[in-house]
Amino acid sequence: MKPKPDDYPAALEWLDAKQQLGTVQEMVRKFGTVSPEVYAAAYERVERAAAAITIPARLMTFRDGDWPGRAPDNVGFTVDALRKREQFRQAQDQWARERRLSRDDFEELQQRQTERGPQRRSARR
Repeated sequence: MKPKPDDYPAALEWLDAKQQLGTVQEMVRKFGTVSPEVYAAAYERVERAAAAITIPARLMTFRDGDWPGRAPDNVGFTVDALRKREQFRQAQDQWARERRLSRDDFEELQQRQTERGPQRRSARR
């Protein structure tokens, strides 16, 4: 069995925090209000959990040279640009699946990480 990634617990925490925030938002829709402290705490939990997950740089932005394009079994494949994009997307999906995240979850985390800006690994330790 393949070992879980280091940030797997953070991904589960983020999914749980998102679910909790969704519950709080549903209470606001149903009842019209909720304690600002409760909403702020749920929102902050989502933000903290998202900050603990770092998508690798090669999966954040497509760079043509990072992907081989033509596969050995596709000798006649002529649309290399599309093949490279597909490999990029498949790598993103695999990274997300290893953390039990959907494509939408991955894209949300990607957007949050882009808004946060680059993080240095040494600063996180």
